[in-house]
Amino acid sequence: MSKAREAFDIFTSIVCDGSYANLALKEQDDRYVRSLIYTTLEHLSHIDYILSFYAKGRVNTKIRNILRLGACQILFMTRPDSAVCNECTALTKSIGKAALSGFVNAVLRSIARDKDAGKLPQLPEDAAERLHIISGYPEWLVIEYIERFGEDEAIKALTFTDDTVSIRAQYPHTADELESFLKGNSLEYNRGRLDTDIFHVKAGGLTKHELFTSGRITIQSESSAVVCRCCGDVSGKSVLDACAAPGGKSAYLYSLAKGDCNITACELHEHRETLIKETFSRLNVKAKTICADMTKHITDFEKAFDVVLCDVPCSGLGVIGKPDARYRRDAESVEDIAKTQAAILRSCADYVKDGGRLVYSTCTVSLRENEDIISDFLKGNTDFESAADLHKKLAELKEDLFN
Repeated sequence: MSKAREAFDIFTSIVCDGSYANLALKEQDDRYVRSLIYTTLEHLSHIDYILSFYAKGRVNTKIRNILRLGACQILFMTRPDSAVCNECTALTKSIGKAALSGFVNAVLRSIARDKDAGKLPQLPEDAAERLHIISGYPEWLVIEYIERFGEDEAIKALTFTDDTVSIRAQYPHTADELESFLKGNSLEYNRGRLDTDIFHVKAGGLTKHELFTSGRITIQSESSAVVCRCCGDVSGKSVLDACAAPGGKSAYLYSLAKGDCNITACELHEHRETLIKETFSRLNVKAKTICADMTKHITDFEKAFDVVLCDVPCSGLGVIGKPDARYRRDAESVEDIAKTQAAILRSCADYVKDGGRLVYSTCTVSLRENEDIISDFLKGNTDFESAADLHKKLAELKEDLFN
């Protein structure tokens, strides 16, 4: 099977069958295939906008996906246009659509010609519509961001990309030892701005390195690490990670405490609990795992934990490496997700000891999944108060990142 056909089949499974990109590409090692699929997903709204001017009317779904992959390479990648057109024409024939191969070739060559001549269709003047097309984020979220931060800051936030892999050391391996390894192997990196335990590395294949397989390093985003830091010093404390899969935050808390903490990691589904156990096994984390619905009250957990972390299920709209999430969510689905988030937070509040800490986080960027949830919770739970110092610090960090 050609690489073009592999990319087509995987891409189609994502956009037509609902497969998650990270899972669909889990066993795919070819860099070209991975890059083509992720780049197409990253720019899908823009690609579809351009295609609407060249492939009018109803277009066969498979042909549209070939055009998307081809247009992506012409507009956003560096392959020669002629090679892309020829490859997509051959791909059209290989899927049994030879009669449409001339159409595919003509559309892609027209786009390539107009690109070179500077005659591609102009983007809309309306700021929200234009940013929706450029970023791929749903228009309702784009409008929210423009209203909150202004157009310039919304553009910065919603078009930010990162081509690095974020890693950290796992106790007893240290950040200094990890840095020595990176320097010794001439690997380009930057330490985190918000958590210096995190290293942003411009290198692939780290999951196959002995440091990873032996559990001395692991992949973890800096935003995920900051959530763990918000839990405070957990040394000697009991910790509940309410929605723990795949276990990265629990593992970091265990590492920060140098193993001196009692962690209970919960997850709704058995297969996700299995992921946690696999993470703990690789990273040598000693913790308890439980399969449980955290929207339901658990009597045995009442006031049992010094720290309760609610990193709740969310729309995923804040995850840079998951561009397909942008096309799965509408405003109504986010409302449904928010109800589950609120239910988890309400239940978990009962599990915090007097004087303990309750941490709420998501990997998304909408008000209704974050600030609105917290505000409503505090109104109905007067035993809790917002951590003013933490709120101020996070505001400073946000300002630092935007500038």
